[in-house]
Amino acid sequence: MLAKPGFSTLCEALGHGCGLILVERHGFAEAAALCRGVQNHGFHRLITARQLQAGDWGLTEPLLPPRHGPLATSGAQAASRHMAGVLGENSF
Repeated sequence: MLAKPGFSTLCEALGHGCGLILVERHGFAEAAALCRGVQNHGFHRLITARQLQAGDWGLTEPLLPPRHGPLATSGAQAASRHMAGVLGENSF
């Protein structure tokens, strides 16, 4: 997937194990943290806006592997189980 760093895009891509080619994003305070997260947990490549405009996307090159393993994608299920335990089965 070719994208700019954004919360929803990165969550969907990482959650589905989709590799990312990220274009630098200036003026978005969280961009650096999101790029670090992708570098740590997803297959990726970072490119500049100039590379994007020139068509130099590196599509034939393998993506860089994550520095660490993938993140767990079972957070919604874990939260549901926890809430069911807190509320009890008969509270609905």
